[in-house]
Amino acid sequence: MKKLLLLSVAAVVAFGATESYAQTAPSAGTAKADGTAKVAIVSGMTITAHDGVMNFGGFLSKEQSQEAILGTDGNITGSAATNKVTIDQNAPKAGQFTISGTPNTQFSISTSDATLTDKGSKGGEKMTVTQYTYDFDGSTTDGSNIVLKKASAELKIGGTLTIGANQVASNYDGAYTVTIKY
Repeated sequence: MKKLLLLSVAAVVAFGATESYAQTAPSAGTAKADGTAKVAIVSGMTITAHDGVMNFGGFLSKEQSQEAILGTDGNITGSAATNKVTIDQNAPKAGQFTISGTPNTQFSISTSDATLTDKGSKGGEKMTVTQYTYDFDGSTTDGSNIVLKKASAELKIGGTLTIGANQVASNYDGAYTVTIKY
């Protein structure tokens, strides 16, 4: 019995020693470093119609359809250019907008097609403006990956007007929407 008790004590001491050794064993190395968290809260961007009227001017109606391409500089090209007529206060000019926001913000521009409707006596005749061109802060752009370099800058917009064959002589107007995505 003495031997059994001695073996039991020896076993407890052995297990206790093993546990004690495991608890006091040196731990693996650790290292720490502090980081810094930052955030910049910026104001949203805005677009304001400075003079959003895109004016193609006046054209003679022809038996075939025509295209009047209004450049951001106000010049007309395309097949309708030779049929351009000067009408008092109806000189061609690009739409003008101001874009404002935090400098170095990247954005893109898109423009909805415009349907111009006859405002004359017959009413209901239509033409469309598509294929917009952009001049942002003095540089031609396709409207993508633009960077606002200062707090605000000028945007000029031109486009292509499709004039139908035998288009009814009248005054036409319609709206277009310019969207900036940032």
